[in-house]
Amino acid sequence: MFFGLAERSGLRLLTDRLGISRRLNSLLLGLLDLREGIRFRRFRGSLDTSAASSRITATILTVDPSRSFPACLESVRSQNLPPCTVEVIRNVSPFSKASQQALDRVTTEYYVQVDDDMVLHPTCFERLFFLMETENNCAQSMAQLSDPVFGTITGVKMYRTKPVRSVGFFPLRGEKGCERHMTEQLHALGYVTARSRSIEGVHHQEYTEHDMYWKFHFLGEQLRYYPDTRNRMLDLVTLLCRRWNARHDNLTLFGLAGLFSGLQSEDVGSELDYSARNGVLSFSRIKEFLDTLSKVD
Repeated sequence: MFFGLAERSGLRLLTDRLGISRRLNSLLLGLLDLREGIRFRRFRGSLDTSAASSRITATILTVDPSRSFPACLESVRSQNLPPCTVEVIRNVSPFSKASQQALDRVTTEYYVQVDDDMVLHPTCFERLFFLMETENNCAQSMAQLSDPVFGTITGVKMYRTKPVRSVGFFPLRGEKGCERHMTEQLHALGYVTARSRSIEGVHHQEYTEHDMYWKFHFLGEQLRYYPDTRNRMLDLVTLLCRRWNARHDNLTLFGLAGLFSGLQSEDVGSELDYSARNGVLSFSRIKEFLDTLSKVD
């Protein structure tokens, strides 16, 4: 009601101009975080860890060679709320097929899907389980991860197995991202997504030149594929410009090259496929060019 009145009276424009609405938004989010933290501590205090663990599987998707897989696996095994089973899906592409194989192996009520470049805090599974158990009709819960390039991202997810199995990840048709498709289908079935702003781990602790190029290439393809991500282009360019101003490093240049390579890709409809990243992308030519520039400098 307050926001409706603000829109009609012009107060909203004034508050936006003065930055009041942004500060109010930050205040409200802070209060919601505080409320969640209190509820989470109460939930943990009464949690039967053994019974809860028996309801949770962890699936880890990995592609060789993976520098981060050992640390990822150890972080999953070290959870305060450990899964009863850990399933490793290795060298399966595209991403939707790997996600489907993970789902096919799950026999528990819930499961957490983990990528091999995630190193999770010990409270991660507890947090996701808390969200799943306390939100009505919840089919997936999400927590944030810190990323050295992108800052804070929505990263790790817990799924309720039954509704996710009714939708399935593979084969994926008419979509570029199977996780986005899953969320849309679950919402269409009447399920909700519970999200936390709590940071429950680290995503991709160290980016190589190839990682940076390939990540931004895929993001460039997404910008062309999804019509509702046009503002994302400005966000990504701004992120890279700020990184360049702060660091002047080659990683930023590889990211920018990858972004524009993805925007010009002939097949923007293909989904995430780790097996194709070495052969399809023109990374080697970009690297040769940037290495030559470095020698000139």
